[in-house]
Amino acid sequence: MIKKYSILVLFFIVSCSITAQYKSTKLKMAEGLAQEGKYFAALNIYEDIAKNQGEIMDIYFKIAQLHEQLYNYTKASKWYYKLFEIQSGEYPKSEYKFAELQMILGNYKIAQEYFISFGRTYKGYDKYIYTKLCKQYIKSCKISIGSQPNAEISVKRIPKFINSTFNDLSPFAYNGKLYYSSIPSDSAITYKGDLDSAPTFQIFMANQIKDEKFDSAILFIPEIINKPYSHTSNGSFGPEGEKFFFTRCKKNINGKNICKIYCSIKNDTSWNKPIQLNSEINDKNNDFSSTHPVIMTYKKRGQKSELITKIIFSSTMPGGLGGYDIWMASINNDLEVGTPENMGKKVNSSFNELTPYYSKTEKNLYFSSNGHGGFGGLDIFKASIKNGKAKKIKPLDNPINSSWDDWYYNQMNLETAFIVSNRKGAQTYHDSIRLDDIFIIKKEAKKHLSLYA
Repeated sequence: MIKKYSILVLFFIVSCSITAQYKSTKLKMAEGLAQEGKYFAALNIYEDIAKNQGEIMDIYFKIAQLHEQLYNYTKASKWYYKLFEIQSGEYPKSEYKFAELQMILGNYKIAQEYFISFGRTYKGYDKYIYTKLCKQYIKSCKISIGSQPNAEISVKRIPKFINSTFNDLSPFAYNGKLYYSSIPSDSAITYKGDLDSAPTFQIFMANQIKDEKFDSAILFIPEIINKPYSHTSNGSFGPEGEKFFFTRCKKNINGKNICKIYCSIKNDTSWNKPIQLNSEINDKNNDFSSTHPVIMTYKKRGQKSELITKIIFSSTMPGGLGGYDIWMASINNDLEVGTPENMGKKVNSSFNELTPYYSKTEKNLYFSSNGHGGFGGLDIFKASIKNGKAKKIKPLDNPINSSWDDWYYNQMNLETAFIVSNRKGAQTYHDSIRLDDIFIIKKEAKKHLSLYA
């Protein structure tokens, strides 16, 4: 009997050891894949562990995070709620994340309920920040519930041959042409895997025929600006069109995507090899990112009317308020950049501010943020600029802003603009994940909203 008992105990210990080794090996594989940016592959392993090993809080948290990073907000919301139910105070922000994602999904009443609950119960060291955010989002939910689309604004997804089978980003118009970033169609067609190892972004150019009608797109100076294994995106021209600013992004040794700002100068009809802007805004140690460059010019007030030129950009550089902040710095004709200046609390928050665009005609700065309230996700805001300083910000109307991510606002003229969004009408990928598509906005004197997919 003792011998049988000993054998059973030994069998139990060995079984537990094998299970633990299995779990440990799988965890290491998943963690390694996630660090390499292979989120789909990592997610499959984490979900397999959760299925076979039961309620493990850190696994639930990682699954929720990965679904969120892959923009599958429905599944991310589900896993954050599961974690909230079992977390016993270890992951209190799971309730906040659930509320935040419900807001993105347009479930404003549910989001409001959980923002109120979280605001009352959360006791963390950053309670002040989250209490302020909850109050902001509770107010936004109330406004959003009763919000009606502006009947004089139409939002239409532009044609399929511009919007590709992957994300399409950073649209802007210049001299009758549309420029944007996407993945070449031949790469997309031959690509068979998940988005983990998708080909790199490049910048395209298409002639505008009329309104949302465009000619077939071609790569813009690919031999000059494209580089193997680097994403090329977020382009903009200087005031005279002789300088082209853009971003290159590449993974550092830790697997983190680091973006840097470059500029190519045009001589007569040819473009020169890009120059990486100096270490005032680009990190030589590859620890922080700088991206979304745009040039702002204005006349300085005073006895001498001096023309000031600034480069505005988003960055995670030290000294910001949190996440990506919008910064500006002086820049001269030789591309020498001065010390960056944070655009302050009127523009920046403890979360992310991205895709700045400056309208010289309106003297307004447009940008996207997930830290100033709004309809959910990233929303587009504008701030009037006086003498280089931002004044009070204001969100753009519904339907320009939606509950989903809305960013990359860029005007063609005062009546027409582009945005990028993963709202309803954008195409979907694996597991109903919505991709970012380019939409065109028009101001039209209508009594009803036209929202096309």
